[in-house]
Amino acid sequence: MKKACSEDSWNLPHPRSENEVILHAHLTTVAPPVPTSSAYKFFWTVDETRDHILLTCGYSSEIWRYVLPRLESPNVCFMNWTELLSWIKAPARGNFCTLKKIVTQSTLYHFWRQRNNILQNRVLIPPDTVFRIIDREVRNILLGRRGRRAYNTLLSSWLKFE
Repeated sequence: MKKACSEDSWNLPHPRSENEVILHAHLTTVAPPVPTSSAYKFFWTVDETRDHILLTCGYSSEIWRYVLPRLESPNVCFMNWTELLSWIKAPARGNFCTLKKIVTQSTLYHFWRQRNNILQNRVLIPPDTVFRIIDREVRNILLGRRGRRAYNTLLSSWLKFE
């Protein structure tokens, strides 16, 4: 169990959202509780759901704003997992569904990887950098399959809105 504060300072995890930054800023103006012999204890609780981490937090939302225009869906906003799955399964022209699946898989993987990076190393990679990693991964996947007929137009579709 991690303590929220030591005897003279706050012990705060690295903020991952605008709300956490606001909380940190406020707590810097407040002295930490003085340890006493009483049984009072302070616990951090985190409401991290799959929908929040992968779809709605400010960090993931910003990366989706980079990704979705490349998939000709700049106005799409996912509020929950069901909406994301419906969007992936929705009929699309040609083999565009394949591109949506590849990009979504890469994006979700890198969200999870970044989450673990924050928790384990306390390092936050900027959203535009994560998008460049996703972009490079998608290009590599598509280039690796360029000889297959079903993949011939996917790279140009991905790069069209670059």
